[in-house]
Amino acid sequence: MKWLQYLETYNISFNIKILNTEDSIIINKNNYAVYIIDGFMQKLQVFTNKETLCTQLLYSNHILEIFKLTQNKLCLNRNYSYKFVALKKTIILIVHKKEFINKSNKYNQLIYSLAYFKLIYNGDILAIISHKNTRKRLIQFLFIIIERLGIFKKNRFLIPFNLPHSTIATIIGSQRITVNKIMNKLKKERILFYSNQKISIINIIKLIY
Repeated sequence: MKWLQYLETYNISFNIKILNTEDSIIINKNNYAVYIIDGFMQKLQVFTNKETLCTQLLYSNHILEIFKLTQNKLCLNRNYSYKFVALKKTIILIVHKKEFINKSNKYNQLIYSLAYFKLIYNGDILAIISHKNTRKRLIQFLFIIIERLGIFKKNRFLIPFNLPHSTIATIIGSQRITVNKIMNKLKKERILFYSNQKISIINIIKLIY
């Protein structure tokens, strides 16, 4: 909770919100920074034609930003907005960026910059969409979630929160019906078990190959 201590030390105002699964926040202005204290979220790019694209997976200690680089300046793209959706119970901290910068010393502004740098180069989505095959995309996604959030219990890897097929489809850039078919096949191959939207990996070796 170093961020909370720091904000209190410099008398910087902030809000804390608790998001339940599937709760979302929409950011269309660049006045605030949102810091994930604990949780897991997906960042959706929502276009004016209602098309959505998952651009990042966000975990504890990430900062939610909405900037793009144009002509060497950070600016807001008005052709779309960003929607951040909690994929499990998530605690976020909201701070006004101008106040943060004005009251922070240079060292802590550097910490903020490094946290933002970490966000920009989050490569999980790139690792997923680098595969053309949908099954391989889904498997890559499962490996990422197991590595970052999974629990090993009773000789199997458990993902300790619900993952509907529709959510998986959005993240890997596919259709729910396609994800459903692949998941059923993985179940028949006794690679994983899926019940009540929870996934457990029974045979990690077979999942690899």
